[in-house]
Amino acid sequence: MPILANNDFTGSELTAIINDVQQPQQPLQSLGLFDAKGVRTTGIKVERKAQGLQLVQTSARGSSSGTDMNHATRDMVTFESVRLMVKDTLQPADIQNIRQFAADDDELIEVRAELAERAQRMRDTLDANLERMRFGAIKGQVLDADGSVIFDMFQKFGYTQTKKAIQFGTGGNLEAQVLAAKNAADKATTGKLRKGYMALCGAGFTDKLHTDDEFKRAYDRYQDSAQARTDMRDRIAYKNIDWIKCDDGIGSELYIPEDKAYLFPVIPQMFIERYTPGDIMWAVNQRGLPFYMTQEDLKHDMGVEIWGRSFPIILNTIPQGVIELSISA
Repeated sequence: MPILANNDFTGSELTAIINDVQQPQQPLQSLGLFDAKGVRTTGIKVERKAQGLQLVQTSARGSSSGTDMNHATRDMVTFESVRLMVKDTLQPADIQNIRQFAADDDELIEVRAELAERAQRMRDTLDANLERMRFGAIKGQVLDADGSVIFDMFQKFGYTQTKKAIQFGTGGNLEAQVLAAKNAADKATTGKLRKGYMALCGAGFTDKLHTDDEFKRAYDRYQDSAQARTDMRDRIAYKNIDWIKCDDGIGSELYIPEDKAYLFPVIPQMFIERYTPGDIMWAVNQRGLPFYMTQEDLKHDMGVEIWGRSFPIILNTIPQGVIELSISA
């Protein structure tokens, strides 16, 4: 009998294993900014609608003269999902020493345990790359592993990013600079419901914040508050903005550059995360799952090749609302 007989571990069962892996949420994912769900198609359309009021010319009483209303124009911007895939091979030697020579059920328990461990490794890798894509969406560009651009939100939606250099310490007025950045974000998101503000900060930017006298006074008050006792040492409120330290990354690549911060209002549906159906026959036209796991027997029952896949679309639908902050030279 093959190590993983097809009628014992189907693609849907293997997919259930990788999706059921107990996995702590990634830091950015845990903030709840991204609206995540599965869709039945391989791409999505995001509606872009021109907004704004118009000037009205005065006219004489009783006349038919008036200003024609400019109806908001709208168009659809299409995004296709990408595929993230990792591969592994399970061979007899990998489980030979832990296999119990008993009933088939006992043997399958051992195989399932090994599968769960492999699924955990795959899930860890895919989760980290999905988190990298979320940070990319915050910054406006989702990049591939080789640095090439997958999604450029500013280019797709026709906007440019507002950038502000922050001067810390003597000679700088941190409050005025922060409020100017916040006002820029408000202007870019006029008419949107805001539930607060966040700024995701690189380690160097965070260090500069904590050495600024004005920020230090706010931090001291924060330390004395009840909120400080919830062990949120890398998150502090200043000018109604949650400043959050982000020093994670993959390998030597940081999700947020050390000298940068990204400030934005928290708006429903601003950040979206959609999972499309996998390139698997039984998944066609079904609502997409975050992860898929399949296996195929090697020749002569020498083992199985295992694939872990994800088909995400991770976007910022209001990229102009994110203000890039940097440390002024």
